[in-house]
Amino acid sequence: CTLSIDLPGLREPSARLVPTESSVRAFVNGKLEAWSAGAAHEGYVNAARSVLNIAQAYSSQQLSLELGFNAKWASGNASAQLSTTSNTERSVVVAYYKQVFYTVSMNTPENAADVFGAGATAEARWPPSTRTTRRATSAASTTGDP
Repeated sequence: CTLSIDLPGLREPSARLVPTESSVRAFVNGKLEAWSAGAAHEGYVNAARSVLNIAQAYSSQQLSLELGFNAKWASGNASAQLSTTSNTERSVVVAYYKQVFYTVSMNTPENAADVFGAGATAEARWPPSTRTTRRATSAASTTGDP
């Protein structure tokens, strides 16, 4: 597949490769090094896209809805402050800040199956017991039966 990275002034922002974790990591690191050594010194500036969300919540479920992600990652004080008892009501204010400096994109393959390796099969993904359950669930949902 072809990967591209959106760094301004980068002379060769794309590369064709077999997308494994190590090859994608090497692609990103190589492009960042090339950009830092060349385009960044030539005056190109990479304007980051920043997002700040601040939410007050009384439960982790409410926090998940407010910030748009699963809040189960919270631990320590933040997690403890989100618990409630019958006598006490507590809330917590959480600030979620995200800063994106670049995006790596991939050309869409002609066939969706091309995203996966030749050995990727449903049998390899799900154990036999879950395959039967998933098929029964899928059949019920496609026929409209409960």
